[in-house]
Amino acid sequence: MESHKIRLNEATDDFNEVQFTIVYDCASLVPDLQTGWGFACVVKVGEISLLFDTGGDGEILLQNMNRLKIDPTSIQIVLISHNRFGTVGGLSDFLLQNPNVSVYVPESFPNRIVETILKHQAQVYRVYSFEELQPNIFTLGEFVGFFREQAMAIKTSAGIVVVTGCTHQSIISILKKARNIFAEDPICLAMGGFNFGGLSVSEKINIIKSFKKLKVHKVAVCYYTDNETHILFEEAYRENYIKLGVGGVITINSTCKEKIQNFRQILK
Repeated sequence: MESHKIRLNEATDDFNEVQFTIVYDCASLVPDLQTGWGFACVVKVGEISLLFDTGGDGEILLQNMNRLKIDPTSIQIVLISHNRFGTVGGLSDFLLQNPNVSVYVPESFPNRIVETILKHQAQVYRVYSFEELQPNIFTLGEFVGFFREQAMAIKTSAGIVVVTGCTHQSIISILKKARNIFAEDPICLAMGGFNFGGLSVSEKINIIKSFKKLKVHKVAVCYYTDNETHILFEEAYRENYIKLGVGGVITINSTCKEKIQNFRQILK
């Protein structure tokens, strides 16, 4: 199964190649891959493979991983952004395939789900504050909003990549925390679901302006983002806007910027 690929630039030799593969989303970039309500992304940083969220349906998640030639048993870490079906619904099916993982959940996660994870013989850790899980892989800690939610940051050769689940209107709080923690590094990419539900167009535009003020260089918009918000991000970010879906792959290493343009031409 072929996946669409995009590469970001500005690398040095100090970091491993970092690859983000969307394995579950509401939209697909590859016709043979299934869609569903939810989000999941496989992140490969050197020898470490991490699954961020698990989508809403384990069968779809595992089928897409199989078609993208991602072995579930190659995953060492699972990070769940928050307790919602679209992010945790596929976890039990995944753990049946691979219980030998460390699962990181927000501190406020329900005990019943933690107990289910433990029944699969997986290790589970509650996250409250910022923590480095592995070299260059960080949880930004639990954020309090409409849902209690954690976000992830990956330190790459191009800068910091911030990955979110839904954000439920707290995306700016997440980006500000990343900006404060990694003050010397640019935020080269913010990706994931940006839930702007219930907000007016002007409120959405103001949030996008805050992205710009925080110097977020690129955005990759996924699950739980309404079409109007997609359009507003694309208008604001132009060539630095990336609309992803299942089968979308972003690789950050030393390759040239022209790869981004080629990727967008393929999508057309």
